Amino acid sequence: HRSEQALLLVHSGARAALTNCYLINQAGQIGNSYNADVTFDHCLLQDAVSAGEYAGGTITINHSSLFGFPDLGHAGDGSSADYDFTAIYLQGETNLVLNSLIGFCQGTAIASEGAETSSLTISNCWIESAWHEGIASAGERQRTRIYDTIVMNSGQGIEAGRTFYNPMDTNSVTPASPDFFAERILSTANAVGVRFGDGYQAGYRGFLRVTNSLLLHNDRDVFAKTWNAIGVSWDTNQWVDRLAQMDLRGNLFTKSDTRFPENAAWDPLANANRLIPFMSSPPEATVGVGFALWRTQLSWSDLTNGVPVRLSTLTTNIVSVEMIAESPSTVFFAGTLTFLPGETLKKIVVSSHFLRSNETVRVVLRNPVNAELTGIPTRYLLPPLEAPARTNFIWGGATWRYWDKGTDQGTAWRYLDFDDSAWGSGASELGNGDSADGRPEQTMIDIGPPEARFPTLYFRQTFFVENPALYDLLAFGLLRDDGGIVYLNGKEVLRSNMPEGPIAYTNYGATAIPFEAESRFFSYRTNASFLEPGTNICAVEIHNASATSPDISFNLYLNADLVVPPPRLQMDRFGDELLFNWANFNFLLEQAGDVMGPWTPVFRRFAPVLLTNNAARQFFRLRKP
Repeated sequence: HRSEQALLLVHSGARAALTNCYLINQAGQIGNSYNADVTFDHCLLQDAVSAGEYAGGTITINHSSLFGFPDLGHAGDGSSADYDFTAIYLQGETNLVLNSLIGFCQGTAIASEGAETSSLTISNCWIESAWHEGIASAGERQRTRIYDTIVMNSGQGIEAGRTFYNPMDTNSVTPASPDFFAERILSTANAVGVRFGDGYQAGYRGFLRVTNSLLLHNDRDVFAKTWNAIGVSWDTNQWVDRLAQMDLRGNLFTKSDTRFPENAAWDPLANANRLIPFMSSPPEATVGVGFALWRTQLSWSDLTNGVPVRLSTLTTNIVSVEMIAESPSTVFFAGTLTFLPGETLKKIVVSSHFLRSNETVRVVLRNPVNAELTGIPTRYLLPPLEAPARTNFIWGGATWRYWDKGTDQGTAWRYLDFDDSAWGSGASELGNGDSADGRPEQTMIDIGPPEARFPTLYFRQTFFVENPALYDLLAFGLLRDDGGIVYLNGKEVLRSNMPEGPIAYTNYGATAIPFEAESRFFSYRTNASFLEPGTNICAVEIHNASATSPDISFNLYLNADLVVPPPRLQMDRFGDELLFNWANFNFLLEQAGDVMGPWTPVFRRFAPVLLTNNAARQFFRLRKP
């Protein structure tokens, strides 16, 4: 399916019931419904933009797993809090989420909004690793009930959000909503355990009740403020306390909170049995302990902000694991991480005072008690090594010659000796029709009338190469809306979103690209044999998707990697262990007992490689296969 298509589309009174199904690896949403009933029972929904948006009807999720939104292949790099890939978005009249695992998303795990009388009931669920909220409820007449559920490792565990009304509208009679009640929940290792309100400039008439629950080891167990429009103007904004709209009693907090006197502080030993209802394994079972990172290599900020170490699940036991942070010459510190009952996350922090930019650092976990090591027990901060030098021939904002007259230019325009003096000239991005999405082009060009768009537009750019033999690979970044073909010195080097075979002026692109891809540079690599000494010509034709397409966009950059000598092999010694690192992964590490060989490849292909030095004499080298 294309990214604008939902795999499952259920509308206007239809009913869909899926049992024991796998709905995975989707370019867009998994599901979408409107005024229809949808049931997922014992289903796996994974690796998509979202599990879907469901408005109206009855939506039931039971004994199912919903995680991986977006899939790792399309995930953002984590540098922005603006990603919003909600796992599932519910606007149904009746929403039931039971006995399920939901999360691991760059947005909210369960988002529920009600514009009419609607309800959300969540029971016996595990909600984990949502960038924003684990469970968020907002809207008029929204009734939310949560029971016997864990929410952990998220931005906010649960949130009773805004009401959709203007606080300046004195005639509004919207009842207290969302009406949010949570009983017997565990909210732990989140930035915020529970919150009333949100950061929107909106009205807040809801009410949040939390009883008989555990709010433990969050950065803030409770957050009771909104950034709200008050007074007589929408422009008067400030943080507003919402304590009168919260009723928290009978709960255990990490520490006492005078704002909520009818709650107590958590005692890890005396209260450990309160964890048992949330545990799927026996209290005496061994849990896993390991680094909570996907990457084997650390960054400087990982060390200074804290390398996370997590338990695989809850336990009533005291768990400990030894850890050491060291360089080949210095042990920064060694000690023990101790997890008391209720704790699932610790961080290993290395002060920047100890770190030097050219030194390898490793962090090791070992000798766990009441636990076993899971995953790779060692993480490395590696010094920067040489990378292939790169020359930029065409910048992403370069000025291009262009032809936007709606006539066929044949093939001569692809070559250096073509006379383009009658062509227009302008800085990229070039195009027309994208200003409405907040991404205006640098140069507006004519793309034809709305009902008869030009199928093809042409662009030319020259650049100088003194010695092509110095270069190994060419790296292109092509922004094309909708399809494009790139030529170097008259030869086609890449085509993107275009049909196979000969292409004429009248051909349209293969598909209309979705909105979210219109501003994306697509990356391509090829060898540098297309370069010629002296002046080179890069020629690009951009094809619209149809005669009625609303827009066309074009931008391109071209880089070239220099041919470089074999990379440097760096070795660091940690006791009787040797750590090898190199920058160019086109080379393999080999070892031998004698400098004359025979040489055998080391099992692991990519750096870093850790080996035990158990021989009196050993030789190592890098070789390009």
